[in-house]
This record gives sequence, structure tokens and C-alpha cells, in this order.
Amino acid sequence: MKKGFMISLSSLCLLMSPLMVLTSCNEGDSTVDIEAMQTNVTWNKPSVLTISQGATLTDEFLTSGVTATGENGEKLTVKVETNNVNTEVARSYTITLRAYNGEVAIDNEHNGTLQRRLVVQAGAYISNGSFNNGIVNDVKTWVNGQTGANITYRGVTSDDSDSSSTAKGCLQVNVTNPGQYWYDNQLEFQGLVTKAHTTYLVEFDAKSDTERNIGITLEMKEDPYTYVDTYSTNGWSQKTSKEWQHFKFPITSTEDFQNVKLALVFGYYNDDDAGESTVWIDNIKITALEKEANTTGVTFHNRIVDYPEIAKVLGLYNPELAEAVSTYQNQDYWIFTKELLSTIGQITGSEGIPELTAKDANGNELEVHTLGVTKTPSFTTSDRLWSVFYYTLDSDNNLSYCVRKFDYRVDIPVSL
Repeated sequence: MKKGFMISLSSLCLLMSPLMVLTSCNEGDSTVDIEAMQTNVTWNKPSVLTISQGATLTDEFLTSGVTATGENGEKLTVKVETNNVNTEVARSYTITLRAYNGEVAIDNEHNGTLQRRLVVQAGAYISNGSFNNGIVNDVKTWVNGQTGANITYRGVTSDDSDSSSTAKGCLQVNVTNPGQYWYDNQLEFQGLVTKAHTTYLVEFDAKSDTERNIGITLEMKEDPYTYVDTYSTNGWSQKTSKEWQHFKFPITSTEDFQNVKLALVFGYYNDDDAGESTVWIDNIKITALEKEANTTGVTFHNRIVDYPEIAKVLGLYNPELAEAVSTYQNQDYWIFTKELLSTIGQITGSEGIPELTAKDANGNELEVHTLGVTKTPSFTTSDRLWSVFYYTLDSDNNLSYCVRKFDYRVDIPVSL
């Protein structure tokens, strides 16, 4: 009898109205009348959503500002029904939202869905910067044909016989001729957009078979190749090695720019770059920082030092030369003669050049990072300007920077 009763009870559960949702027939369980939960929905008119290319989407963001109300004024829950947005691709998308009365979805007959537009705005974003899916970016090369400069590139993987990379995928750059100038070889990632007064942090991993300099620029893709910032005209560089290293380059856009390119630069910065080399690049990304650079009260010390101070430290001070140098002296530049320059050797924190330091608004010491030609360039027959870029990133990723500018003069009429 007990067995027959249980079978009859189970059959009763299966034969009940489809409008009744049952989780069980045991005593104490509740049922939901789906038809009774339906209600005519009134939606507000939410704004079009915009998001930066490469950003992370959440359901909270997609439903923000949306309200759905039932016919008796009851507040309904809004959930994402369909979402086909790919934030790596800048274009317009349509998402579908659905209203819920408790846990019951309101059907289409009762106006239960809403179409909402979302626009992924083009930005300073590198898709597939890990190169795990090969090379899918708009990548081009520019070389200075007048100096014979030349580079080639290809995507490689860890099982590629020609690759020394341990990464799943990376970009291999072969520098067959570095040219004569720092900008002579450029690997370009095109189609970027930057916003005014926004600071971007360009990061990537790199190694090479020989030590060499690698630099970056963010500039317009077409002539006149305007830089998005005002301090990149000398091309900032850092030194690679045979081991993987993580590199950071900060750039601040002075205004809104379209059609921008990020260029990784493999030209001739100094004699370290004279020969052929192979460089591997991985994990490129560009991050827009929350605050504009130089807005958090950081101060730099020893940025400007004039000829007399340097020469006295080195024991090479010459009054006649000091008078001649004063003709060229500018508060933003350090002035060097051939003799003084060859004596100094290294530019950053070595013989005669005071180390540049930084403190935050509370007087705490900050670590200072260096970009630029820190090894004395080997030139002796013509005037030359070059710069070294110094920056700090605090614990909140706020950028502060300064530039030391150097002016090498061969036409100063007095020699040591």
C-alpha cells in the first residue's frame, strides 16, 4: 500500500497544471503561479552606454540606470538576457535586458524585454597583446631607407624552432640594420585614439639576443607625425637583455588625437645598437591612468645643473670657457663641450652629474625610473640635443615626471 500510494502521489505531481512550478510535492514546499506573476512592464528610457575599448563589462554596468515597473507600480528586477559585446572591437552593440517579477521572467507579450545600445569607444588599446592568437593587430613597419635601416617581424610560439621564447606566443623582431638615428626602425601598432590630458602607461615584456636599446613613441600615423605628448621628440629608450624584463613607458596626451600609432623603436641610440639583433616582445598593453601626470605634488631635485657646477665637481672649471658657455646657457638645458662630455661618460648619477631624486607631497622619498640615452652618445662633430626622462609611479599608479635636457655644442670658441 505504501509503495502504491507513493507512485500515485508522484503521478499527481506530474499531472498538475503547467502554470504551477513545483520544486517538490513534499509538505512545506511552495509553488509559483507563473501566469499570475506576469504583469505589463513599463520601462524608463535609459541612456546609451559607452565604454572604453578593452574595458571589463559587468551586468551591473549593463543594467545601470534602467528601471522596470509592473502595472500595479511594483518594482521589477532587471537582468541581462543577451550580451554579444566584444570590448576589444570598437563599434556599436545592442544588448537585451529582461524584467523579472521575483524569480519569474516577464514574457514578451507583457513587454518583458528592452533593447539597449552600447558603444565601445576606440581608444589606446592593443588587442591580443599577448600574441597567443598570432598577430591580429594592425601592425606595420617603417624604416629609414636613406640610412639603410631595416627590420622584419613575425609571430612565434614556444614550439617554434626559431624562437627562444618560453611564452605561449610572442612577437619576434629581427633588426638587420639599425640605421644611423634612434628613430630609423619602427614597428607600428596603428588605429589608436587618445584623450586630452590623459596619461597612458605603455607596458610590455622584452628580451634580446644582444643588449640593445628599445624605445617607444605615440604619434600621429600620418605626416606630420605629431607626437601626442610634448616630451617624446627625443625618443625614450630602455636597455634590453638576454632575460625577459618588464618595461614601462608613461605618455600624456596633450589633446584628443585620432589615428594614432604606438611605435616600438629599434634604431641607433648609441654604439650598443650598432650590430644586428633579435628582440622578442610580449604582453603589450596600454592603460589609461586615473589622474593626469604631475598633479599629486611630487617634487624633483637636481634637475638643472649648469656648466660651472659640473666643471668644478670634475676639477675642469675654466673661467673663459664659463663665460663662453653663458652665451648658450638656458635654464632648461645643460651645456656641454666635447672635452667635458667625454669626461663625464655616464649621464645618470655618475661622475659629476648629481643624482636626480623625488619626494611626494608629504616629503617621502620615491623611486625614480629613467628613460632615455643615459650613456653618452658618440658624436663629436656637430651640435646635438638629447634628453633623459625621469618618472615616478606612486602606490596608486599616479605618474609624475621631469626631463633633463642636454645641449652638446662644438662651436663654443674656448676649449679646455
